[in-house]
Amino acid sequence: GTSIIRIFRVARVFRLVKKARSMQQLFLTLMYTLPSLVNITMLLFATFFIFGVIGVQLFARIPINDTLHEHGNFHNLGLALMLLYQVATTETWSDIMAACMVQSPPSCGHNLVGKNDCGTNWAVPY
Repeated sequence: GTSIIRIFRVARVFRLVKKARSMQQLFLTLMYTLPSLVNITMLLFATFFIFGVIGVQLFARIPINDTLHEHGNFHNLGLALMLLYQVATTETWSDIMAACMVQSPPSCGHNLVGKNDCGTNWAVPY
């Protein structure tokens, strides 16, 4: 029922594009730029992927805290990509960097495997 009405609403927009010459030019310009936008999107995803893998290698042992929460941390690649998107939007990026830096011993220590989970000095250039 309602999906048919939505289809007619979209068709109305296409009819408007056909009638208005300037709208038709804008629509054609959008269609011509789509392949370039796909290339830029793939390049951006490849950059995020590379930084995500590096982030997991550098910061995976840092425990979850107020800044590196359960939905955004470096414990696996998917969560690292979510956190990198958050950093790319400049949402609390400085807090995330501070959480990944070397912490003082009361707030960190050795985890169960005996590896240090205090952060790394690579947080600033990363």
